[in-house]
Order: sequence, then C-alpha cells, then structure tokens
Amino acid sequence: MNKFYSIFKSYCQLNNIVSEFVRFNPFLENSAYAPAEVAIQKWNDTVTIDISQDEEMIWKAMSSERRNRIRKAINNNITIIEDDNLKNLDEYCNIYYHTMNNVNANNITIFQKNGLINLLII
Repeated sequence: MNKFYSIFKSYCQLNNIVSEFVRFNPFLENSAYAPAEVAIQKWNDTVTIDISQDEEMIWKAMSSERRNRIRKAINNNITIIEDDNLKNLDEYCNIYYHTMNNVNANNITIFQKNGLINLLII
C-alpha cells in the first residue's frame, strides 16, 4: 500500500489533483492500510441488518421512519431487479443523478459513472 500511495501521490501532483475522496469499508477495516498523511473522518453511520432473522424480527428492529419508507415504496410499486450484465446501467445512472440533484447532494458525494459501475459490481 505504501508503494501504491507513493505512486498515486506523484500522479496527483503531476495532474494538479489536490484532494481525493475515499470511502473505506468499516467491516473490512481497510482504513488501517492508509498512510498516516491520509486524514480519516467519519462521514455517516453504517447500518447492518441480520438477514438470518425472520421477516417479522427484521421489521420490528427497523425504525418507524424506515418502515414508513418501505411501505411508501411498496405502495408506489417500486421494484428491485438484479442486473448482472448492467443492461440497465444508463437508466440507473439517470435515476441516481436525478435523485442526487433533488436532494441537493454535495458534489463530493456524487459518484461518476465509472465509480458507480465499480460499486455496482461489488
């Protein structure tokens, strides 16, 4: 990792890149591999759900706000699809960017299409 960061730092200097945004995975604890010069800040909480529980227990463990959002999605016929071949990527990106615009998301939190592809493939 030290070699990677050294090469990456040189690349950034050569290309006038002054900052970067990285999301570390708290479960993998991969922030431990970042060099000391990387300032790590907590951005949000990570939420987990134990899906080995039955549906009733999962539902009871959710906040009322979350349950209401799920009910609203069901009432609005929201569907979830698995798209292993990324056939719907353009449509997904359109929805994603539209949503980020509607919630006035900070530009540093908006992923570019290549970043979204990497997230979706994981």
